[in-house]
Formats: sequence, structure tokens, C-alpha cells
Amino acid sequence: MVWESRQCDKVVIEGVVDYHGKTNISGSFAKRLEYALGIPASFWMNLQKNYDLELAEYEDRNNLTDQEYDIYARMSPVLEDIYAVRDEKAEEDKDFGVIQARKLFKLASLENIALQRTAIVYRASRAVGIDEYVAFAWHALCNCYLDRMGTPQLRRRNTFCCCSSSQGGTSSWNDSS
Repeated sequence: MVWESRQCDKVVIEGVVDYHGKTNISGSFAKRLEYALGIPASFWMNLQKNYDLELAEYEDRNNLTDQEYDIYARMSPVLEDIYAVRDEKAEEDKDFGVIQARKLFKLASLENIALQRTAIVYRASRAVGIDEYVAFAWHALCNCYLDRMGTPQLRRRNTFCCCSSSQGGTSSWNDSS
């Protein structure tokens, strides 16, 4: 967080700050503000933390790649199903949609899906010619259904594969355990 003096050229709170311009709120600066103003240092530190998080979110939105937008567009229909199963609402804005998908898949970038997909989804997508990104999203949808079902034997086997074909969705059990 940048603390600016706008009312005067030089801010001087006796023993607290003698500085022109802008500075982040450090722990020691927060303590000095607490002593001078009677507002707890934790308030100032939380203010700085919240500002830093807002800045990081702003930077995330402005650093999305064309490839991530493409991946997001390709898997959007499956993402809508995932959010429906989870009783969540999909973001309408595509920037926030990409970020929401990153959070869903626990990835820093949707471009990392190729590195994260499981072998079963990869093999299934290659065997029947399904887009690998759509297959990954279908796998996540299937996991949502499994989580909702809560059936222990399904979780132990982890052999459920849900794939989409160009003729419509199909779900199949891969019972090769």
C-alpha cells in the first residue's frame, strides 16, 4: 500500500515519519503509526496485506495469455457443468472465468493442464481423439460427481473416466483395476 501525503508537501508526525512521497507500510512503520495515532499496528499491516492482494489480482487479470483464453473457451461448456454440480456460478467475465478455472484446477496457469492431467484421461483422449483440455475438464467434472456421491469404493479405485465425444457426452467406467 502506498501512503501519500496529499495535503502538504512534507508529512511530519513527530518521531513517526519524516518522508516525502510514497512508501509501503512495514512492521516498524505500522508500530510507529500505532504509537502516534493510537490505531493498532495490525490494522496497518492488514491494510498493506489487502492492498498487496488486490494488486496481485489486478496483475493476474492483466497477465492472462491468449493461450489461456483459448483453453478456457474450449473447456467452458464442461466448466459450466462442473460449477452446476458444485452448486457454484460460473463467472460471466472471461478474465475472471480464467482465474476461476485456475482456482478450480489448482493451477497457476491453464497452460499447465498438459503437465497435470492424469494418465487415464490422457490415454482416453488420445484413444478416441478428444481434445486433451476438454478431457481434463471432463475428468474434473467426474471427480465432482464422485465427491458428491461419497462412495468409498469409487474413491479407492479411482478408475472413473468421463469423456465427451463429438456426438454428445458419454460416461463410461474403466474397470481395469
